[in-house]
Amino acid sequence: MRYLIIVLLIIIIGIPIQAQEPEPTDEVNFFDIFYDSPVRGQITDSTYFDFWRFNASAGDEIIVRMKGEEGLAPLIGIAGSNREVIVRSDMDENGEQLPDSTPDSTVELRFIVPIDGEFAIVATRAGRENGTTSGYYTLVLNLANSADTLRDQARQAVEFRCGEDIVTTALNVQLPNPPQPTSYRITVYGLDSFEPAVRIFAGVEDEYEYCTTDGQNTVGDTLTFWDVPTITIDENTTQTAQYGFNSAGGVGQITFTIASVGGGRGRYVAVIEGLNLAEIGGLNPLDVQIGAVALGSSVTLYMVKTTDTRIDPFMAQTLYDGTIISCDDAGGRGCETTPSANNLLITLQDGTVIRGDRFSAGLHLTPETIDLLNLQFMSRAQNAIGDYAIVIIGELPPLEQ
Repeated sequence: MRYLIIVLLIIIIGIPIQAQEPEPTDEVNFFDIFYDSPVRGQITDSTYFDFWRFNASAGDEIIVRMKGEEGLAPLIGIAGSNREVIVRSDMDENGEQLPDSTPDSTVELRFIVPIDGEFAIVATRAGRENGTTSGYYTLVLNLANSADTLRDQARQAVEFRCGEDIVTTALNVQLPNPPQPTSYRITVYGLDSFEPAVRIFAGVEDEYEYCTTDGQNTVGDTLTFWDVPTITIDENTTQTAQYGFNSAGGVGQITFTIASVGGGRGRYVAVIEGLNLAEIGGLNPLDVQIGAVALGSSVTLYMVKTTDTRIDPFMAQTLYDGTIISCDDAGGRGCETTPSANNLLITLQDGTVIRGDRFSAGLHLTPETIDLLNLQFMSRAQNAIGDYAIVIIGELPPLEQ
């Protein structure tokens, strides 16, 4: 697959839409797109333009990637609120025409936002109204240097202070702004020399930050997974940390950081409760970011339904080139690289039971960079709603000798 990469170093403004694209017709589709949430669409001979609207701030650098499928040669542009096309992926920074993309390739467009406001990604095909290709596409919008991204980078400290301790980041988990009052609880169990710490950022501007190594409420918990026999947490155990967070809704993005006190090496098991598929056919996004010290190691995430729901867990990851990696049943066909959740069992002292089974979904990831990885959680049974938990098994790998 050939990738067409176009980096725009200047902003071309004021080119009339008549000089860039034909006037939209009634067959043009208008949709909304959100950052880091891939979307899919279709280009046909009768509908060869889709407009995807988004809001941005002056100075933001955005990156748009479009991958063609089933023979589509992709082409993207960015238009202002009046539909004036500002930049296109088939023109260089001097406004010179570039060769058309090839079918099933990926095109990329970078753009520095000139003013605050609404913009639109124009998804079409090479040749536009005169083009001959059609098919499906995957589109993803990312921010390269926004205030949110800068805060994300600040979160990704190799080491930071948690109370009196210096701790080392193993993993960041980012949850979207909860639409309704929500109670989250994260519990982390450490093995070997991994002594857990949990940090949280919350609020529109991350005005809330808290970090704890306290695991006193985990006494009596038990856990079993993979090759690990049942472990019971007692009063002498220091390798647990737990934090509960009550959201009133509308608090902004929530980020949990899993870390190890003193950089102790070993595996950890993290459980995040309070997640919910509230709408039929709904999809919940979640981003994970591996710690710099943990690069080269793997992290496995499971979606485990609660006992009182009929959802059939299903997970997917969309890569930047549009490739979709999905898993219905961990350990089953198509998910052989993810260990089965059949023997995964965590019982908390308050009676909560997180029990994996052959229907639990899972993804086994080995990140090569500290970039955010976008995951989606949904139900294969489209008519089901209900609660689920996420179980994460990762590690800080041993120090190189």
